[in-house]
Amino acid sequence: MEPCDVLVAGAGPTGLALACDLAWRGVRVRIVDRAPEPSPYSRAVGVLPRTLELLENVGAADEIVARGVAFSSLNVYGGARRLGALEIEVPSRYPHVVSLPQGDTERILAARLAALGGRVERGTELAEVHPRAGGVRAVLARGDARETVEVPWLVSCEGAHSVTRRALGIPFRGRAYAETFALADAEIAGIGWPRGHVFLSADGVFFLAPMPGEQRFRVVVSLHGSAPEQAPNADDFGRWLEARVRPAVPDAALLGVGWTSYFRIHRRMVPALRHGRVLLAGDAAHIHSPAGGQGMNAGIQDALNLGWKLALVIQGRAGERLLDSYDAERLPVSRAILKATDRFTRAGLLRWPPARAVRDRVLGALLASRAARGTLQLAQTGLAIHYRGSPAVAPDRGPAPRPGERAPDVPFAGGRLYDHLRHPGFTLLLFPPADHTNDARAMGDAVRARFGDLVRPLLAGELPDAAAAAAAYAGDRHPAVLVRPDRYVAWRGRTLDAGPLLAFLARVLGAAE
Repeated sequence: MEPCDVLVAGAGPTGLALACDLAWRGVRVRIVDRAPEPSPYSRAVGVLPRTLELLENVGAADEIVARGVAFSSLNVYGGARRLGALEIEVPSRYPHVVSLPQGDTERILAARLAALGGRVERGTELAEVHPRAGGVRAVLARGDARETVEVPWLVSCEGAHSVTRRALGIPFRGRAYAETFALADAEIAGIGWPRGHVFLSADGVFFLAPMPGEQRFRVVVSLHGSAPEQAPNADDFGRWLEARVRPAVPDAALLGVGWTSYFRIHRRMVPALRHGRVLLAGDAAHIHSPAGGQGMNAGIQDALNLGWKLALVIQGRAGERLLDSYDAERLPVSRAILKATDRFTRAGLLRWPPARAVRDRVLGALLASRAARGTLQLAQTGLAIHYRGSPAVAPDRGPAPRPGERAPDVPFAGGRLYDHLRHPGFTLLLFPPADHTNDARAMGDAVRARFGDLVRPLLAGELPDAAAAAAAYAGDRHPAVLVRPDRYVAWRGRTLDAGPLLAFLARVLGAAE
């Protein structure tokens, strides 16, 4: 095999997203997976707006949208009563969740990887991991055959049963939930499609997410106690639908059930994502309840937070300390997701009637409140995720968007601003006041002279829709705004003096080690 810079273990959505991102950035990457082909079953199905925004660089977002089904409404029921709906109305070119079976998402990412010159080595398992000075020795298994490789970097995207995590003795602290969940792909008539629905009752949760194909839904049902030995069948789902759905939606009818399964859920995470030259991402680092559909999205966002940083280190354009920001940024996000999904899950599984009554009143009030719905929308779609306080962003307490927050995608130059961010480096947005255009050009020239094509200046004031972009970025107060490769604001300046920006980049990137 040709030498590689990064070995990615696991070709689920997380590993494939990372491999695509690294290959797009010119890094030699090798990705292995023990499964002979992507799973035919639709485990994770929802791709959130922020994830789609981040997948634009590797060219996967359009295909996911085209093949999936978009939905922007979730009806919530308590017993026989509709409590309200969460409508997704967010400032993104993807103002919806896209539902697509995980296997299809994996195939799209694998095709993008192939277009970028890579491929998945299937039927190849990471069997042993031995950290060494300056790299990792790994043993790969293909049936009875063994291959020993020396790689500079290893990223475990192997899922909850990570060989890497176990080999390094990394704690995976947490616990399992007592409940069992039943899963199915089913056809259901008499209920709004493509809309999401969650039914809360004394028996637990009955959740429906629309799937591609009219009247098709992913069904998740909570059950008290342990799972039977045999997978649930159509009669089981029909009985659960009769008890939990029809009191609120009498016309709901189960037409057919495809793949079914039982599963248990856990709440666990690692204390650190980086261990020398070994890094963890996705379910190898954190697992939680599927409430809110955050799991696959959190993994892909791990990958796309790590990819640009790892690429810069490998290419000698940043020191290894840049990777410390991976832990600093993604661990708090993972911790927050674990807490939020745990609260949602516990609320959905309440059995004591007075507690359920209080829950339903609170949910109804939240869904009736415009302000509360707006907060929930941003949180559930990933647009509220921020990295304020990270060592890879500048401190700033001014108006939004502050460093560490999502860079707004606004109409710009006949399209959208994000169309101008599809390159591997940083983007310096310049909003010069009147008669200061030459100062803006001089600032861009100074930054390019120091950092080359790592920073691309964009003189926004000379392009159509500049006023909208300037308003979105508080350009009247901050005429210079630096956007990171992962589309978060990194720094902004009150003047067009290049000095503070050069100092910031030198500090964050450090000397190549």
